[in-house]
Amino acid sequence: MTKSVVLGLVLFVAGIVVGRVSVLMTQPESATPAAHPSTPSAPMAAPSAPMPAQAGAIRGRIAEVIQVPQYTYVRLESGDWAAVPSAPALAVGQTVGIVSQNEMVNFTSPSLGRTFERIWFGSLEGAEPAARAPEMPVMPAKAPPPAEVKAALQAVEASNALALRIVDVYSERAALTGQRVKVKGTVDRVTFVQGVHYVHLKDGTGAAADKTDDLLCLSTVEVAKGATVTLEGVVTLNKDIGMGPVAVVLDQALVR
Repeated sequence: MTKSVVLGLVLFVAGIVVGRVSVLMTQPESATPAAHPSTPSAPMAAPSAPMPAQAGAIRGRIAEVIQVPQYTYVRLESGDWAAVPSAPALAVGQTVGIVSQNEMVNFTSPSLGRTFERIWFGSLEGAEPAARAPEMPVMPAKAPPPAEVKAALQAVEASNALALRIVDVYSERAALTGQRVKVKGTVDRVTFVQGVHYVHLKDGTGAAADKTDDLLCLSTVEVAKGATVTLEGVVTLNKDIGMGPVAVVLDQALVR
């Protein structure tokens, strides 16, 4: 019986020790007294991101100056590039303040043929503000080409039309109907009626007896009497021009 009592006491003491250890291990960390309970713990600071450059005054010593007809480009020792209305007095080593108007990225200067990764457009402190970003291209209205240039372009325009003599057009008219051909000759006479030039072309072939020496060409392009020209058009049979049908004409003729 004495052994049973002793064993019971040992188990009782062991139970108390185990229970105390369990309580200590399950206590939350917040229950542990802080070193400075009156000062709240500060959150961890997030990594700082680079702040974008803000519009305003840029100041610094000039490291490089580039002059173009209407503007002055300067690079400051900080590495910043800026452009201001033409300021020939600026020189390397001067300290300047530039009131920036706006920033452009990957700007290509037409005068320099150079692209700036980032550049500020502005004015020198104390000067009038820049009216606009420098060298912004102004696209002129496209003017039509002068008559001489237009005529030259028409003359060299590529064409796959078959070059024939006037007598060939007459003799092969059945096969050529609807085909585009080119004929070179001298303008014998021209009549202009309601926007159409009726051009009579001769090249020395054919016969006057059956009128195969004269090819009538209908064109909206003016040609002068006596001129030697190459006309390209569509071979058309029995074309009614208001005075009865004409056996063969070169319709929609253009000067080549």
